[in-house]
Amino acid sequence: MVVYGGDEVSAIVLDIGSHTTRAGYAGEDVPKCVIPTAHGFLDEEQTEGGGKVRKYFVGEEGANGWRAGMEVGSMMSDGIVSDPSALPSIVNHALHHRLRIDPSAHPLLTTEPAWNTPKNRETMAELVFEQEGVPAWYTACSGVLSAFASGKGTALVVDIGSEVMSVTPVCEGYVLRVGTRRQPLAMTLLQSQMKAWLEAPQPGRAFPLDLNPHQLIKTRTPVPALQPPKATLRDERLAGTTASWKEYQQTRVVEGWRESCAAVSETPYDERFVLQRPTRPFEFPDGYNAQFGAERFRLSEGLFNPNFIDPSKPIPSSLRSTPSTPHSNSLDQMVSISKLAAESVMACDLDVRAGLLSNIILVGGGSLLPGVTDRFNWEMAQLAPGQKIRIHAPGHSVERRYSSWLGGSILASLGTFHQLWISKEEWKESGPNIIAQRCK
Repeated sequence: MVVYGGDEVSAIVLDIGSHTTRAGYAGEDVPKCVIPTAHGFLDEEQTEGGGKVRKYFVGEEGANGWRAGMEVGSMMSDGIVSDPSALPSIVNHALHHRLRIDPSAHPLLTTEPAWNTPKNRETMAELVFEQEGVPAWYTACSGVLSAFASGKGTALVVDIGSEVMSVTPVCEGYVLRVGTRRQPLAMTLLQSQMKAWLEAPQPGRAFPLDLNPHQLIKTRTPVPALQPPKATLRDERLAGTTASWKEYQQTRVVEGWRESCAAVSETPYDERFVLQRPTRPFEFPDGYNAQFGAERFRLSEGLFNPNFIDPSKPIPSSLRSTPSTPHSNSLDQMVSISKLAAESVMACDLDVRAGLLSNIILVGGGSLLPGVTDRFNWEMAQLAPGQKIRIHAPGHSVERRYSSWLGGSILASLGTFHQLWISKEEWKESGPNIIAQRCK
């Protein structure tokens, strides 16, 4: 039997997240391809036998492109695959169309959160072995991989993701599941609050914003700041635009505003203090432009003070459907990211708490909000006085956004890793039982 290790065969690392899917070669510093995990789909009539068949559109031109009648969906919920129907299309696109490889010539490492289910593992194994034909496969916990990416075997991995905020304690390369915590107070929830604020009239802006994406805009005329936009929409597209596609694209517009303007106050929110901070300009696709001040801090404060989340504004459906441990999904039961981390540490054995507090790793796209690291450090010092607290927050955005992929790249490139691969022959012989035995 061929031994599949990083020294002999170039392994592929596939990291599927709620927001993006990353794929690339083990041993490299950045993934070769990063595509949206959201997908578009059309239910088309079959030519023979009647009924309908669903056609999926994935990749950059999938959900982002406009097609008449196309709906947009997501296969992710609670950070794991909840609807595997689109999974084969996304995996196939990443491997064949973006990496342009023959999967039968490369072992594949995939990532999973600490709370992934055995059924999901089995679904992924069936897909990669039986449909893609990979010679060997392994799945690793994303929290452990993020720790590896930072060069640590013991760490408290705090991940502010798109749909889920999670804290994963790792001790000597193994997850301490008793201390694993998660809740859906993450970027999706914050962006729903931002979207509701932008769409409603505000002081200094007597009109609501439509947040139309550029795909629906035919022409626009430059306007002075704070003036209503003058844009002409594509009438031929409006009738064929579905509600789910428009919602997805409006969320992307809000995401652009968040990445350009939003920030977190380094200390608890104080209106007088944030009013003295510099404003940030932003122009929306339809031409409306303005300077944003205190609101760019107030709308992000929910990460550290859930009382700033307005329950009267729309709440994403993922918030209601996401199990949370130990907190319920009602907003009054949510806790700040720092309290979630403190709870995780206190749930672990006394012997490992000091090691976890001195090796806190802050990752995820949400951690890139300006001020998050300083605020998290300040709050942890208040919650654990007298303890040595050291927060490792990589300065490069790639290292934070794709930390689990980078950890997988490191792990799969090690020559000593070859003994952990599950070969196709072992899968055929033992079936799903081999996954629980090999992937601890």
